Amino acid sequence: MNSLEIKSYAKINLFLDIVGKREDGYHNILTIFQMISFHDNIKISIKNGKGIKVITSNKNIPDDDRNLAYKAALYFLIETKIYKGIEIRIKKNIPTGGGLGGGSSNASATLLGLNKLFKKPLDIKRLKEISEKIGSDCPFFLVGGTVLAEEKGNKFKEFLPTPKLYILVFYPGFEVKTEYAYKNFLNHLTKKNIDVSLIINAIKGKRDIEIGKYLYNAFEDGYFKEHKDIYQLFNILKNGKCLGGGVAGSGSCIYTIYRKKGDLLEDFNYLKNYGDVWIARTVSSSEYLKTFNLLEDELCRLLK
Repeated sequence: MNSLEIKSYAKINLFLDIVGKREDGYHNILTIFQMISFHDNIKISIKNGKGIKVITSNKNIPDDDRNLAYKAALYFLIETKIYKGIEIRIKKNIPTGGGLGGGSSNASATLLGLNKLFKKPLDIKRLKEISEKIGSDCPFFLVGGTVLAEEKGNKFKEFLPTPKLYILVFYPGFEVKTEYAYKNFLNHLTKKNIDVSLIINAIKGKRDIEIGKYLYNAFEDGYFKEHKDIYQLFNILKNGKCLGGGVAGSGSCIYTIYRKKGDLLEDFNYLKNYGDVWIARTVSSSEYLKTFNLLEDELCRLLK
């Protein structure tokens, strides 16, 4: 096998709290990542010669070593001492600066894809160590599903069962840089007594209404105060059939969740008048990992 086509999935955060600032300048967080079916498409090919070539459908995204998929390929080749030419073609659907983790997902999907192409020279634990060098969200995109994580988002606390939900993802047409969100949106943060166990228990108990009730994102108040038009739009959606919703990551996308696909169609048609909107569903770890010939049982090693 000389090439492989894979899906590079987006994520939302069902829970995102800022715990404190770290000495290295980053922030410690407590979050529940959720992989969703909205995705980019990646084709990885082994070529004659040496070197890495990245081609993306979005000309605003760099194709050199600033690209996270390029970095992932470079780390993989160095770690495995494989001296081959690699071409990575990325058809971008996930918007940049939307809080959906598109770049991190591309990087981790590239790591997993290369590992499959070269017959799994690296185990999941070593892949995670490499992914941490690339980005804080990258480790999650190695495992998918529903994950409770802490520190920079790179340390897994628990793998949770994936709720069966449908999601609308709305992109308002502008980006939010993560650095900007931390600098500006958290100024509005009044520390709330948020208990993550409420949504964890709702997820484990398959209580969809409670999942919607206990969604939380610390960036949300600051984001909506700066973007009052999006807040008004979001409130209209919350008065409809959705179970709840919030800001994706640090923004700019917002999302709403639904129990059935039919429940979201009215909101989907409404949102199309204001920006780009996509229908998605939750993706479990087992569904994601089987693409790369990995078993869910291997994930227990990442909790140690």
